[in-house]
This record gives sequence, structure tokens and C-alpha cells, in this order.
Amino acid sequence: MKDYKNSTLIAEETFKWCCKYLGTPLKRYPKLTLNTDKRYSRKYGEYQNKEIVVFMNTCKGRKDIIGTIIHEYTHFLQMPRKKDLNKYHKLLNRYRYKDHPFEVEAVESEKIYHNQVLEHLRKEGII
Repeated sequence: MKDYKNSTLIAEETFKWCCKYLGTPLKRYPKLTLNTDKRYSRKYGEYQNKEIVVFMNTCKGRKDIIGTIIHEYTHFLQMPRKKDLNKYHKLLNRYRYKDHPFEVEAVESEKIYHNQVLEHLRKEGII
């Protein structure tokens, strides 16, 4: 993450794109938090309790930022309520992280939507 201001703009606009085009199963959207704490050097992001956190110091560029937000937004769609997390944890007992059905779907979402977000960012003059 070299240019924090531009990276922040990319993150915020990607999040807005997800809200608009991927929607919400609730009456509201999750919160986006951009974390710059260097202690999270191995995680790109996480989703918990209607909050998407992107660890900006881990993201090396716009591809990581865009992919992380799409990935975590997919988790919001999978688990919009706190009680939905139980299903995730039950499946985690049966599958390794990378084989977990929710993680597989989130990675697939990154692949499906990445180019659409890039196109949107170009149209908006952000990249």
C-alpha cells in the first residue's frame, strides 16, 4: 500500500460498488473499516458482526484491496446476522479453511467481480 489516499479511495469505491450491485439481505449495509495497524501483517481482511475490516498494510496494491472487499462482502451476504456465524464455524470443523464452502464461494466472487470493479474504477477516474 504505497499511496494511502488513493488506496483509501479504491477501497471506499469498491465497497460502494458491492453495496449497489451485490445488495444486502438486510435493511442496512455492513460497515467498512480500513485498519492501518501493522500488527495484522498476515491478514488481508475479515468480516464479523456486520463489519468488514481491510488491513491496509497487508494489501500490496489495488488487486488485494478490491479482492479483499469483494471477499469479505461475500461473507456478509453469507452471514448477515450474528446467528449465521454458527453455520460457518460448524463447517470449519469439517473443512480446512481453503476448502470451506463459504471461503470457496468468497474466492469465486473475487474472480467473478474483480474486472467489473476495475471497469467501474476506471469510469470514475479513480485508476
